[in-house]
Amino acid sequence: MEVGQLPQIFVPEVDLFSADLADGNITNWWPSANEIPDHSQDRSQDTLFPFSLLGEDQALDVPLLNFANCPPASGHQWSSFISSPIWPSLVTNSSFLRLDIRFLANITSTHGMANSFEIGNSLARKRTMSNMVQRYNIPLIANPYGRAQQARVETSHSEDGVFPTDRDAEHPLSSKSQDIVRGIREALSNGASSHAFKLNSSQSSERACARFFSPPNLERFISMFWRFWYPNWPVFHEPTFDIRQRPAQLIAALSLIGACVSPEKIDRDRAISWLEVVEDWVFSDSDFSEDAIPQTDDEFMLSQVDSRLDSIRAAYALLIVMTWEGDITHMTRARRTRFTETVCVSRSLYFFCALQNSEPNEAACSALSRWRLYSLREECIRTLVYVFMLDCAFVMFNNTAPRMVVGELQFSLTSPEAWFHALTSDDWLKCIEDSPRIDQAISLSDAIGKIMQGELDANDSKVFEQTNLLNHFAITSAFHNLIYLHNYGFDSGSQSPHLSRGLKNWIQVWHARVPSMVNDEPLEQGTPGRIGFFRHTREYWCLAVILYGQFDKGRRIKLGSNNGLHGDETRLTRAIDNSDMGQLHELILQFREMDMREVLE
Repeated sequence: MEVGQLPQIFVPEVDLFSADLADGNITNWWPSANEIPDHSQDRSQDTLFPFSLLGEDQALDVPLLNFANCPPASGHQWSSFISSPIWPSLVTNSSFLRLDIRFLANITSTHGMANSFEIGNSLARKRTMSNMVQRYNIPLIANPYGRAQQARVETSHSEDGVFPTDRDAEHPLSSKSQDIVRGIREALSNGASSHAFKLNSSQSSERACARFFSPPNLERFISMFWRFWYPNWPVFHEPTFDIRQRPAQLIAALSLIGACVSPEKIDRDRAISWLEVVEDWVFSDSDFSEDAIPQTDDEFMLSQVDSRLDSIRAAYALLIVMTWEGDITHMTRARRTRFTETVCVSRSLYFFCALQNSEPNEAACSALSRWRLYSLREECIRTLVYVFMLDCAFVMFNNTAPRMVVGELQFSLTSPEAWFHALTSDDWLKCIEDSPRIDQAISLSDAIGKIMQGELDANDSKVFEQTNLLNHFAITSAFHNLIYLHNYGFDSGSQSPHLSRGLKNWIQVWHARVPSMVNDEPLEQGTPGRIGFFRHTREYWCLAVILYGQFDKGRRIKLGSNNGLHGDETRLTRAIDNSDMGQLHELILQFREMDMREVLE
């Protein structure tokens, strides 16, 4: 079959699953409410899984996880599962036929950012850091974006800082460190960290704060953020990112991420100790507001958009730390309270990313101005997409009701990685010329709608075949929101033609992508860095098929924490809005590995 030829797949019209799932006891590794992780004693769980060492420019090669003690789905289950017409008679390369859900099996059974997102064990990260340049190369750009950034950068006074050494006061990040210490001091004086964090005295707390957020530590933490976490969250335009021009709240939040993925356990322990006070500081920031930004189309508007965007990204960074590094209390507050606030503030930027917000006139603007405006708008689009995908993640992992709906995603799709990572305006223009977009006039909402309605025509198929991998991940994530609304709505137990069609259409266009895309390799030659967790897009689609099938035909099973899976008078039941992912993990293990080659034999 030629690469561009679509396989024939029928809309599923029969039960995807057998009547009964295999019995057996399955170990649940996720902590329950009364088994809150003790970060002070065992923050690092790096030995749980044998992740391979990080290469400098190579994608992570994660070995198979050890599921020896977990019973797979039985033979009759597989025959029933694959009998559904949603599984096509595909004739394609063997790498595509291999489809598993090992990443999702891992992320639902471990705790910690490094373990969950395949960042590598502590030894791997230590070796990576030792190979990096000793000092972080701080990018310096005169008046970045031309947005009057200086107007919102506070003047720092050296006497306000409390540094362990005089050497720190001469560090390029000394001013930023002082801003963070001052901001946290004010947050503490205003009653921040009232949840749990208490210090002995204001003097000792300020010394501890100055030590943790010292200039060398900021340099080290931000370096680890770029090296280890940025591939999972590429929302910053690295060529124009100036750490000294970014607000202190954002740098503090990014530093917590860097500390949490540090190979040193003490960094992670101290990051968690400062988490709540930084949380209160960030979420009480005046820029973190739902107030409408005046659409004046001038530098003042761009500066306000930039400030609002930074506040959202700071909040998002804390949501990640609270959810994947915090205890049950942190997880619950992040999901139920802080994320809801973040969604509301994010909506205030929809206008800036809307399709009708066209590119500036080429004749009236210089290439540099166009590039700077593009970078700000693309950062904004990517941030909004990640907010939506986190909403989908909470739906998928925690069975939480969606906060966002597909209809509100009236902003553009993300642009190609080569565009976003172009180092100069000239490089950016060359990328546009060499690889023009064909999805530029399509919103994320439109893309999800197209994939779910009828058969795709040649033009639509081409759009989905060529669009960014991040857009594909957003679409597969949207399936989970839509499946949740269907499963818990009035039509629960019946089949949704749109969902069935969408799942079918997506696997068709995914199969038709060029081999390098199917194999989750970088989309363009020369793309810097590695692709993050969204390279596992197929697994999220696979889980959507499983969850849709379990509910769609009224599966009468019940997940039992002690007795495995067994028949019952109720359908698949998962606790609503629960931090414990054990039930989902048990379900995933039943279908933990799918090999389409066996289906074709």
